[in-house]
Amino acid sequence: MVNAKTVNIQNTTYTLKGFSDTYNLSYSTVRKYYKKGYRGLNLLSKVKPLGSKQIKINGTTYVNRKQAAEALNVPLSTFYAKYKKTL
Repeated sequence: MVNAKTVNIQNTTYTLKGFSDTYNLSYSTVRKYYKKGYRGLNLLSKVKPLGSKQIKINGTTYVNRKQAAEALNVPLSTFYAKYKKTL
């Protein structure tokens, strides 16, 4: 039997991977805070969603870098590399 680590949110049980996918969170960050003892809503409030920073390009505002890359039809890895150089 597998001893899977789980998180309960609003009567729903998630594995750590399922939790991170459902709430768009970094799996490694979720695992780190889980090991520190955070559970349920405390864990959810501690970990910030991936790509939650808005970005503005040529006057158009995008929810995150992923959405901008998709709208501009640029591979995500290329977009991240080019965006990082502008910071």
